[in-house]
Amino acid sequence: MPRRRAAHDVAQIAAWGPFVAAQRLMRLADTSPAKRRRNQAEAIRMTSEKSFALAQACWSLGWAALKTNLDLFSALANGSARMTSAMSKPVRRRVVANASRLGKRR
Repeated sequence: MPRRRAAHDVAQIAAWGPFVAAQRLMRLADTSPAKRRRNQAEAIRMTSEKSFALAQACWSLGWAALKTNLDLFSALANGSARMTSAMSKPVRRRVVANASRLGKRR
C-alpha cells in the first residue's frame, strides 16, 4: 500500500508542480507598484515553504530509514532464531536420546 501512495504523491507533484511554478513566476514577473507588496510576500512565502518542505522531507526520510532498519533487524533476529531452532532440533534429539540411553543403569 505505501508504494501506491508514494506513486500517487509523486503523480500529484508532477501534475501540480508546473502549474504552481508558472503562477508564481507570473506573479514575480509583474512589477506594477500596486502588486509589488503582494509579490514580495509571495516570494518570501515561496522560499520559506521550500525550506520547510525540505526539512520535513529530510526528517521523514530519517524516520522511514530508522523504521526500515528496525524492521529489518527484527526480521533478521526472528529469522535467525527460527534458523537456530531448526538447526538445533536434530542435534538436541540425538543428545537427549544419547543421554537417556547412556544414563540407564544395566
